[in-house]
Amino acid sequence: MAEAPRPLGAALAALGAPRKVAAIRSVRSSASCAGPRGPYSTLIESERGDRLRFSQHWPDGRSFIAQIDGQQAWSVDEQSGERQLLTAEARAGVRTHEFQLLPIVLAERYSDLTAAGTADLGGIECDAFDAVDELGLACRLYFDRATSLLRGLDVTNYYEPDDRVAVRLDDWRPVAGVLFAWRAVASDRLGDWVFEFEEVAPSS
Repeated sequence: MAEAPRPLGAALAALGAPRKVAAIRSVRSSASCAGPRGPYSTLIESERGDRLRFSQHWPDGRSFIAQIDGQQAWSVDEQSGERQLLTAEARAGVRTHEFQLLPIVLAERYSDLTAAGTADLGGIECDAFDAVDELGLACRLYFDRATSLLRGLDVTNYYEPDDRVAVRLDDWRPVAGVLFAWRAVASDRLGDWVFEFEEVAPSS
């Protein structure tokens, strides 16, 4: 694994022993969720190499299923199996949900970090850094001053460019010797979207 620049390197090192972190090839995670439109569930199957299967299901039978393979991304109709290509913005929006893999591949997604002072995220003092995302858009990353863990992001709402999304990662727990966030909150103009993870399963 190539060495990541600081503070990205420090955030990566905070996850666990380099050998164990580098060995992770994929992460499957499932969450019970609550948001402004009610409860739903989310399944995230992330793989290195920019591969992802993402699905969300609502109690009324609605669903959203997306797959990403490199730069190609598409949604899948659960009944017909019909595919529809996703825009680069929609692809980036789906990838923002990779709450477990994202801290591992952070240096692949964000660049040009510059210090932006400190901030309080839910009572946790963080170092803030302005950065550029994979679409070249401005964003901000927050790292726990005490542990160096990634605690949050402030990114463009890729579905509504005039809006922003603040993501907070909490309840970090070890699985097979590597720390993962077991709770995520994404806040936009509609309110808070809360992900309470019931399964986090990394694979080598």
